[in-house]
This record gives sequence, structure tokens and C-alpha cells, in this order.
Amino acid sequence: MNLMRVTEGDVCDPFCGSGAFLIEAGVMGFRVAGCETSKKHFFGARRNLNHFGVKKHDIRLMDALTINELNKKFDGIVTDLPWGINTGARYHDKKELYREFMEEILPQILKKGRYAVISCDMKRMHCPPELEPIQKFALKVHENTTRIVRVFRKS
Repeated sequence: MNLMRVTEGDVCDPFCGSGAFLIEAGVMGFRVAGCETSKKHFFGARRNLNHFGVKKHDIRLMDALTINELNKKFDGIVTDLPWGINTGARYHDKKELYREFMEEILPQILKKGRYAVISCDMKRMHCPPELEPIQKFALKVHENTTRIVRVFRKS
């Protein structure tokens, strides 16, 4: 959240999992929205948000590729892209998933809004010219896994 340098407004995590990014944003005073396809994680995220007192949230059991159904534009979108075996049967090709996802979220980011993404596989991620890269760094998780964090600003 801090890396995005968003100071107020609405934040979304389209692959919210258990809600960690949403909790952080909510505790910081943002209105938060999230999408999750797993019922287990969806209900866990709602429970976690309520536990931490995040009242301004709109979390839905839905696919991130239908984020436009939230009918909202965001000051920031932050997410950890699916990358492992939990990606699910629908996403056999991560390159296709990342491309489709980028097409879906771009219209949902306000002008001058931010997009922060964490992934193991940035080579597969298409980056449209409307997103200006402003920060990138690597976090080594263990010997075989390095997570890449990139932050973009919508021009």
C-alpha cells in the first residue's frame, strides 16, 4: 500500500485471497473493494476485514476478469497475481490471464491512479503504454522463488 503512494480514496485488490492488502488499506482509511473466486478465501477475507474493523469494504465472490461489474474507478489497484497451483483450472495460460486482466483493470484506474503488482513471472505480463513504470524491485522468498514488485502510474 505504501509503495503505491496513494493517500486517499478507493483501493481494489482483484485477487484478494484472504484480504491482507484490503485490511492494510482499510486500516489506513481507504474504502476497499476486492474480488475472489474461491468461496473459502472470500468468506475468510470478509471475516478478516470485519475482525480488523474495516467497515468500508465491498468484497465480492467474482472473477477478477469481471472487475468492471464493480462499477467503480479506483485511485489504486494492488494485487499479488496468481502464479502457482492455486491459479485454478480456468487459467491454464498465465500469459493469457495477465493480458486479459490488464485489459480489464486499465479502465478501472483513475487518471493519475496507481497500480501495484507482485508476481513471480513479469516476463509474461503485458504493460500497456498508459501505465508508466515508477518503481520496481525484487524480493527473494527462498532459493527458487523471487517475487517482483512493480508500481505504475496511469498517465
